[in-house]
Amino acid sequence: MNTSWLSFDNFVYGVLWASLAFGLISRLTGLHGRLRDKEERSKAFARAGKLNTKAVALIVKGRADETVMSLREAIAITRPYRKSEATFFATILGNLAEVYRARPQIEQAIPLLIEAADVLEQYGDVTRPIYVNTLVILSDTYFLGDKIPEAISACERAREAVAGMGPDAILGNLQDMHDLGYSLIGAEQMEQAEVHWRKTLLLEDAFEDALGDEGRRLRADILSDMGHLLIELERFDEAAPLLDEALAIDARIIGDLPEHYEKALNNRGLIHVRAGEFTKALPLCRESLLIVAHSLGEDHSIYADRLHALAVVLMGLGELKEARAHLERAALVMEAALGIDDPEAQALRAQFEEFDQEAF
Repeated sequence: MNTSWLSFDNFVYGVLWASLAFGLISRLTGLHGRLRDKEERSKAFARAGKLNTKAVALIVKGRADETVMSLREAIAITRPYRKSEATFFATILGNLAEVYRARPQIEQAIPLLIEAADVLEQYGDVTRPIYVNTLVILSDTYFLGDKIPEAISACERAREAVAGMGPDAILGNLQDMHDLGYSLIGAEQMEQAEVHWRKTLLLEDAFEDALGDEGRRLRADILSDMGHLLIELERFDEAAPLLDEALAIDARIIGDLPEHYEKALNNRGLIHVRAGEFTKALPLCRESLLIVAHSLGEDHSIYADRLHALAVVLMGLGELKEARAHLERAALVMEAALGIDDPEAQALRAQFEEFDQEAF
């Protein structure tokens, strides 16, 4: 019987080949495990993304309880991956905190924001706006819960983080938040838009020194839009100081008159109109009209809108002939700008014809 295969050399080679084979199997097994984990992670985030989107849709419809359930499920799904996906995980935590803040259930919101800030600090990028935003919102939430020392501490953490963030990044983030307010208004979520814009103003205030005049211009724009929103909600006393601040900002930092200054001017005049103070509204509406004519031209739909506003003021003052001229011109400009079939143009034409018949 040949036993050469039992020689020492063959034994060594056998051990080496077994080791190589075991190593290969281990690597293949590890690769398979990593692929499986990647697939599971991909499915988890796809599911969490859908739940988060669903939650946004539910909150717009005012279905807060279902929103909480969706976001809690999304948090549970993504928690195992918070180290590698800190920003996404913190975003969902923040969304759920916002739901609780709106109820308001401050005690439920605070731990979510604390966890979001900690996850971003440990595993994320502390120079990104979301980290600073989370800290500022946490500070505001502490304040709402009468936890003043904690509020101050969170605000100081936010200020320290700003030192590592460029003003352009902060400003861009604030502009995105401003734009989201328009989306909420489009979904007829006026109260949510107000809360969102107040939060944006809080952030701008925290970063005022870093942002300079660009930040103040954005603040004036947000103040103007928020003032208009409050006018629509018939909260005139609250709208007036916001619009006055917006006008004061523009008058202080620039020589020319930008779009948001005109917007604040027009909205301030609208408050006087709603209060029947037509004499106070008249100079504001005239100045607003001149600015639009200079910046956008007399063939723009906004120019037609400002002509209409001036006509309403003149009606209130009994200047019917001048009011008629402005109202007719407003209808003509609106039709030329938007087309005669446009609902806004048709409404303005109908208003002119009704006024013309009744007053003349």
